[in-house]
Amino acid sequence: MIYAPLKLVKNVVPEIPELLDFIDKLNPELAEGKINIKNDDIFAITASYHTRKLSELVLESHQQYIDIQIVLKGEEKVMVSYADDLIIKEKSSERDLIFYHKPAKFAAELYLKPGVFAVFFDFDIHLTQLNSYQEQEVKKTVIKLKKIFWE
Repeated sequence: MIYAPLKLVKNVVPEIPELLDFIDKLNPELAEGKINIKNDDIFAITASYHTRKLSELVLESHQQYIDIQIVLKGEEKVMVSYADDLIIKEKSSERDLIFYHKPAKFAAELYLKPGVFAVFFDFDIHLTQLNSYQEQEVKKTVIKLKKIFWE
């Protein structure tokens, strides 16, 4: 997992011109939906939603893609754990999703808001969209980057 100020994103993510150009243009007015950045290898999904309680959310991880998560509006809490502690609840290879039962204790928590970003690798089991201090509307872009670009 990487969690850092957004101004450092170019120092962290792979130097792919299409990816860096897309990140440069991110703003709260970005239309919601899926955008292909580089075929199916790199794409982004932008969505708005209300944060929720822990009991309403699930932990997930991905095997084919790395998540680069950037909040454009609002704030959400993210909980992170690692596979050693967890039991798989459901797996969908075609959707690149593995869902897990929640652990008694999480390894880390962080807050995503404008000006910071997080990168979640295949071993970072993450639970997003969690109320930080209270329920609020969040607009976030999740960039899905095939793992081959980070190896």
